[in-house]
Amino acid sequence: MSESGYSENLTPILEKEKFRQLVSDNLLPLFSGARLKSGTDQAKRNSEVVAFRGHQCALGVKPRKDADYRVVIERSQPFADLSSTALTEHEVASAFVSSLEEIQDGIGTNFEEDLLTTIKRRIVAKAVSSSQDQERSVLRIIDQLAKWSTSLYEGNPISAAYGIEDVRVRRTVHLEELWHEKFSPVMTNGYDTILISNYNGQLVQYLPLAIPPRLPPYAPLRVAAVASWSIDKPGRTALLLNRLGEILIIKDGQLVFTRRSGNWHFMVYSPVITQMGCPQNKSVRRAILESCLDASFARTGACIGVMVGGEESKLAKELAPNKKDHIRKGKSVKARFVHRISKGKEFQKLDRRLRQELLAIDGATILDYQGRILAVGAILKVTEGSSAGGRHAAAIKLGKFGLGIKVSEDGGIEAYHRPGKVKDPKPTFNLMSSSLWEESDD
Repeated sequence: MSESGYSENLTPILEKEKFRQLVSDNLLPLFSGARLKSGTDQAKRNSEVVAFRGHQCALGVKPRKDADYRVVIERSQPFADLSSTALTEHEVASAFVSSLEEIQDGIGTNFEEDLLTTIKRRIVAKAVSSSQDQERSVLRIIDQLAKWSTSLYEGNPISAAYGIEDVRVRRTVHLEELWHEKFSPVMTNGYDTILISNYNGQLVQYLPLAIPPRLPPYAPLRVAAVASWSIDKPGRTALLLNRLGEILIIKDGQLVFTRRSGNWHFMVYSPVITQMGCPQNKSVRRAILESCLDASFARTGACIGVMVGGEESKLAKELAPNKKDHIRKGKSVKARFVHRISKGKEFQKLDRRLRQELLAIDGATILDYQGRILAVGAILKVTEGSSAGGRHAAAIKLGKFGLGIKVSEDGGIEAYHRPGKVKDPKPTFNLMSSSLWEESDD
């Protein structure tokens, strides 16, 4: 490395402000609830390109290994631990740096805007791939699904599912050939039928899939069959397009990326489970997160709350207008109906399909710290004059008693929690939402 700021290949290291802007525009949006720390931090040359900065809520990113500065990304929820077996923010950030290096010669030229328009899809493909062949195949499928997301087949939106695995095959059709045929958009339904190709884009087989008896925990219920397929063999990746024009990427049974309204989001779960704060029972936390994902991709919207020990006695005062809707104490038709169909089971022990349908009822689903259902479709008393939407205000109100979560009809998930003896709830995590303080009209 020379004093002039050039590496041995004479490629200049990006200026600090330029790199900050590139991180802000192309990496930050992938991490829900994240923001950039002002300025830059000093870094040792040849130190790691991506590294924690003192704690797990701050992630430092260098433009290159031989750079002497870092841009720091911060958020209230921690980034995934390096020991995680699932895809982490470290790997996504590393994929960003690698993708940026590939196009760096075009930065500052007339081609910069064109190159940056496609960089997020490259980050996604690189993050989920173990080889260049697989990366190219993922990119091809992403581009085809993106094309279909704005198209119709005989007047109907297109849904499709493709799987990629490392396997050799002879005398077959290449996906590029298939996509030139008019019938190709309807060869899978995007939920329980899938076309499998290898890393070179060669068609392997068509598979009808059964819903597994044990559902993958961190994939939407509607794509459980495809998510289960991705677990059965190492190196498998599934890409789906649903009828809302959303692209989902599943790896190792988990939804890891989704593109909604043209924006890519990276999905991570273990930090979210930790950040819920309550209840102590992690099986309840997992069930809540699973059902929030299900409601998000079913686009029903939802509001769910957990009342910690000692707070349940206050519930009757918060229910408006019908206190008879308390499941364990009320005598309304709703209370008796929910008690009957749930058979008195805790939320985490219910079939995920039933949990999703309970959350779809207008109003809040409220649990106690053990997962017992206290109310479904509950209308809460909220402060008059609140500028927030109904679910948003209800989630904040529920956060005062433990935990409150809002799932918007556009799919964003936001949570509020009251830690310790603090009076007002604080934002604790979000997924697929631009801000923890984002207000909504729903």
